[in-house]
Amino acid sequence: MTLAGALDAIVAALAAIPPAEWVAVLLAFGYLILAVRQNAWCWVCAIASSAIFLVLFAQAGLVMQAALQMFYIAMGIYGWRAWRRGAGESGGELPCRAGAPDGTC
Repeated sequence: MTLAGALDAIVAALAAIPPAEWVAVLLAFGYLILAVRQNAWCWVCAIASSAIFLVLFAQAGLVMQAALQMFYIAMGIYGWRAWRRGAGESGGELPCRAGAPDGTC
């Protein structure tokens, strides 16, 4: 196979991916970027991405992959609630762990 043939095959494979899957992937990248920036909107992106993948996997008959997406959605809801609630019973602000070992940013 030539380089041009390989590139044509790659482009054809990318063009065959449904738009919903592209949206789910972009939302997953959004989750990653927002989580690194410690933005609470990361959970919305994670839940939306997993919900789209849930539908896609269920339509394809991939039952266990769909079940895994349900787990991811549940963990996204848990993470969002924990982030909004704060640290422990005090309801205080969640510590920032991106900086120094003592939790300061």
